[in-house]
Amino acid sequence: MRWLLTAVTSPARTREHWAAGQVALMPCGDLFGAVRLDVDLLHAAAGTAEWPDVGDYMRRELGGGPVLAHPRSRHLYALISPAATRRWKDDGGAEALGGGTYLGVPSPERIEPEGLHAYWLVPLRRPGALVGTTALTRFLTDARSAQARAARQVSDGGARRA
Repeated sequence: MRWLLTAVTSPARTREHWAAGQVALMPCGDLFGAVRLDVDLLHAAAGTAEWPDVGDYMRRELGGGPVLAHPRSRHLYALISPAATRRWKDDGGAEALGGGTYLGVPSPERIEPEGLHAYWLVPLRRPGALVGTTALTRFLTDARSAQARAARQVSDGGARRA
């Protein structure tokens, strides 16, 4: 938790937000960056919409690097190094958040889904242990392939019924 608090100008205010069950807005670009992922892409890749199973899948695919879930907005955020956000190429559906952007970060203790509240789908294991961009790029390639296969199956199934 201390490591995350070094990203903000008011650690006390951040702790207050977390104690109230709220997210704290944290600047991206110095301590960490993030890549925003659409939840539908992840569900297609994982083959399930069950959050615990999705978390296990992400943990395996991204080497245990931290991932935030924001169920209300239907986005996930893989935390990556700030330098990686400057090099990231968004080829559709995976926007990097770097300097000048803020991310709503839940308390590190919020690791279970609770309604539509943000939580750590894959918790931060230790300070600075972020998602590697090689693993993230590979994951996105595989996820997009899975999503395309699922779309073809739906399309083929619809054509047969016609």
